[in-house]
Amino acid sequence: MMLGDKVAAADALQMGMIYKMFDDVKLQEEAMILASSLAAMQQKRSDLQSAYLINQWIIHWISNWNRKRKCRLKQLQLTITKKE
Repeated sequence: MMLGDKVAAADALQMGMIYKMFDDVKLQEEAMILASSLAAMQQKRSDLQSAYLINQWIIHWISNWNRKRKCRLKQLQLTITKKE
């Protein structure tokens, strides 16, 4: 087997080398079902990645806004103390 020996499908299934086994008639139908399932998983992953990136952008924006606000408050406090 490690040297490229051929293995019968039933033996490969029994050894856990393959996920499922189909006859020739159902192979195309089952392949399309599996492909559709994989495509749906990819779309969900893509949606989750987009949501994550948007969330990270919002966190970054809020963090910068808070930093700028604190800087402005310090400037305002300095301006007030200089006038007194």
